[in-house]
Amino acid sequence: MVTSGKEWIGDSDANTWDGEPDSDEEEVNMMFYRCKCGFSQAHTSMGVPACSRCPKCGSDLAPGPNAHSEPEPHEFVTKYDQNTGAPYQRCKRCFRTQAELDEVARVEWPTVDPQDDGIRPAGRSDECFYCRSRVGQEHARDCTIVTKVIEMSVVVDLDGYTARGVWTLTVPHEWDEDMCNSHKNESSWCSGNILHERERREIRWLDGAEPWPVLEAHVAKVPKDMCNTCGHIRFIFVRVVDATPRRALRS
Repeated sequence: MVTSGKEWIGDSDANTWDGEPDSDEEEVNMMFYRCKCGFSQAHTSMGVPACSRCPKCGSDLAPGPNAHSEPEPHEFVTKYDQNTGAPYQRCKRCFRTQAELDEVARVEWPTVDPQDDGIRPAGRSDECFYCRSRVGQEHARDCTIVTKVIEMSVVVDLDGYTARGVWTLTVPHEWDEDMCNSHKNESSWCSGNILHERERREIRWLDGAEPWPVLEAHVAKVPKDMCNTCGHIRFIFVRVVDATPRRALRS
């Protein structure tokens, strides 16, 4: 997870950075990466894209001071918008569009607040549990706590009953269209979770048809620990409503 503004000091003769948490505090295979100036850092088990570049010093992100190399250029490939078919360019290494790269470079990113929702009982009291940024420092650029607002189309097709709606929801800021669609349709996330949206009223059903009674009756047919809505509800990314990066604070 890429972040910025930390003040760890690296040993010039080491292959890893000083200041890493003890191994019993870390998940298996998690590693720390940082740029030469320390402004941009990452905590991940998947490595960092070869095109990762610190917006401040321009260096790549490496696991230690002796492991730096020249960042590779972004390699843009043509993709097509799922809804309109319009072509657009996206880097095949970091999966960002040029507009997203420009936004990351200029946007005022949320910092970790003492009342930050990312501070959890299982972690330290002065850092985000998800990206390891400390209070007063910026959250990682791909920290799941930093969100944006999007709109998705919801299609219910159940036993001959059909309903369509538009759902306004928050997702991690780094998610693109493919990730939003994949999370709702192909991951372990259960489509039955939209039943919780009935009270929140974040879904605007079209043509006045609200499928809540039909869905609840269908769910009631099986034990509570089983799901029978997946395959009957589809979610389709529509647009970004508000790209302003935000993180929640505990009251």
